[in-house]
Amino acid sequence: MGIGSGDTVLLHSSLSRLGLIQGGPTTVVSALLEIIGGNGTLVASTIHLRKDAVAHFSENPVFDVQHTPSSMGAISEAVRNLPQAVRSLHPTHSVTAVGKSAAYLTVDHHRSDRPFGATSPYYRLGELGGKILLLGVPLASMTNFHVIEDIMGDRFPYPVYLPSLVEARVLHQGKEQSVQTRIHNPIMSAERKCNELENILLEKDVIKTGTVGAGKTTVVLAKELNEVLGELVKEEITIYTPNGNPLEMLK
Repeated sequence: MGIGSGDTVLLHSSLSRLGLIQGGPTTVVSALLEIIGGNGTLVASTIHLRKDAVAHFSENPVFDVQHTPSSMGAISEAVRNLPQAVRSLHPTHSVTAVGKSAAYLTVDHHRSDRPFGATSPYYRLGELGGKILLLGVPLASMTNFHVIEDIMGDRFPYPVYLPSLVEARVLHQGKEQSVQTRIHNPIMSAERKCNELENILLEKDVIKTGTVGAGKTTVVLAKELNEVLGELVKEEITIYTPNGNPLEMLK
């Protein structure tokens, strides 16, 4: 799939879709760490919300960076529990990283009210020439679709966030702090058609598809993804494009 030594890899995964794996998530994580080696960095999405963000924050929850489990599956949770893991403090879209660039990717995530902006690990992954590994999950699981939205900000053609900021409670190293963030507009979220961009991204050589075990697997070049999505916005093609077949708009 093109993952190798020294790579920085953001992982989205489903253990159950890979079929039977002896050792379960520990085997998968150990294999990935072996492949990328000591100069690589493994990053896992460790989003913890188990309901939509509006309902989640209506309960005034505390995000405990050290102890709140990931809701993104067993492999994600296995990365979070590694002794050397570093988790970002963002209250809606945290990641956990292990390896050479772990601190750089995670340290400033909470300092912007846009979870995928220039201080986020999602954007910085592209700066590092990193890759996104969709292990047994579809293209729609890829959160990096939102980087272009946050980099463009108010110039993006759709209102992807609700207008009001949320004051989130974050507990880190025994101290609680308030972090401001935007939360996604559920009406717009329901309009996402991420999988329909797959053929475009294949044509642009941004993604490579294959299988690992029983699961469909995709590798995405993060920097190139941002560039192509930026070009597509100019053509009025986004994951929210309402006609249902964005590939037709290129013809």
